Amino acid sequence: TTFQQDTKGIRPHLFLRLLILKVIKDTDAQGTIILKCCDSNEAIYTIILNDVWTRESDGIETYKKHEVIHITSLLQIQNSENMKTLLFNKTIRLSKEDSLFIVTSPDILISGTTLADAITCQRQTVIKRNFGLLSQPSIVLNRGIIIHELFQKVVRKLITPETVTKQEHDKDEMNPNLMYDKIMTLFKHGYLTQLLKKIVAKHKYDVIISDEVELDDFIESLQRQFLPIIETFIFEFLCQDTESKLVNVQGHSPLRIKMKDVLKIEEPVDSSIFGIKGIIDMTINTTHGYMPLEIKTGKDRSLKHATQTLIYALLLWEKYGVQIDYFWILYLGDMDASGKDTGSFSKINSVLNKVDFDEFKRMINFRNTLKNFFDNEYIMESHGNEKDIEDVLKIPSLLTAGKSTCERQCCCQDVCTVLNRLER
Repeated sequence: TTFQQDTKGIRPHLFLRLLILKVIKDTDAQGTIILKCCDSNEAIYTIILNDVWTRESDGIETYKKHEVIHITSLLQIQNSENMKTLLFNKTIRLSKEDSLFIVTSPDILISGTTLADAITCQRQTVIKRNFGLLSQPSIVLNRGIIIHELFQKVVRKLITPETVTKQEHDKDEMNPNLMYDKIMTLFKHGYLTQLLKKIVAKHKYDVIISDEVELDDFIESLQRQFLPIIETFIFEFLCQDTESKLVNVQGHSPLRIKMKDVLKIEEPVDSSIFGIKGIIDMTINTTHGYMPLEIKTGKDRSLKHATQTLIYALLLWEKYGVQIDYFWILYLGDMDASGKDTGSFSKINSVLNKVDFDEFKRMINFRNTLKNFFDNEYIMESHGNEKDIEDVLKIPSLLTAGKSTCERQCCCQDVCTVLNRLER
């Protein structure tokens, strides 16, 4: 693809892989942490941590003796000084001003969804993972699965040239399927409705069991609620012979943007350098560069959504070596938290977020902290101990900001209550 040509394929990423030999906590006002480490050739390194990298959870040590760490940077091409530091210095400082990252136990891959969920309640996230608890099927979950599949199938059909030869496509000619008349013809003949019915039929048992609704009523509600917004988005942003449109940018002035191409759909990205993995709804090329596009079937913006998509921006940046300046979240839904339809609309509800490098750092440090609750078996195997109650209870503490902070339908409620009694 053009994406791969622009980035010369997947670039090798420079990083230091070290083993912690000693952790020293300085008594200075900055709370400096010093790590004595060695590489595979037994060369000794001193890693000095300040600012965001010194923030730890209560009672949990982020950095441990005999733990593997990675030191790396996203700005490998733009910032040669950081690369000289990685290549030649045996003393490396990580602070707010540089673009260096430290990743603990990078071989433990944590998904972007897990990290995003933990933003609001670390305890729930850890319990779900360690005890294998799953969210109960619901109308919201089923709608999300079906509409995601619908949106992606429509886009995949549109971006796949049917009447263009390979030679013409290689010349970077505009895809005729993405012209206004072609899209209008497709939608006018009821393509979206027919495709929706096929997808619902595939998921009909899940719908009937969890939602207790008639399939015809369910399809009708999806048609009324989601199809207009999908059509509007495609005409305004994916159609190649229409003008670019204004999109709200979180914390900044609105921006005119147009999608040039959809490069990948449902792209799985694993980073063994940053210890993160995820599946990106769409990787797109726009008039403002490459970015991840995430589709949400609710209507409310949340910190979870922004965190998840920010993680995907980092994964794309690291995988392809292309600077990602924005990430895009599209909200398709018009329903309340219980899944009740609150009326149809066709106005685009989407938001661009500007990538903040400091947020990248905070998110990686958050991942380093959360990881400590996920590697019980790894730690116990390395020390040869049997699992006891202290290992089971190695979970984040309860939320303390009031009962309203806990979800009413939390799938972990029973287990969380039992564990709280055991802790006490």
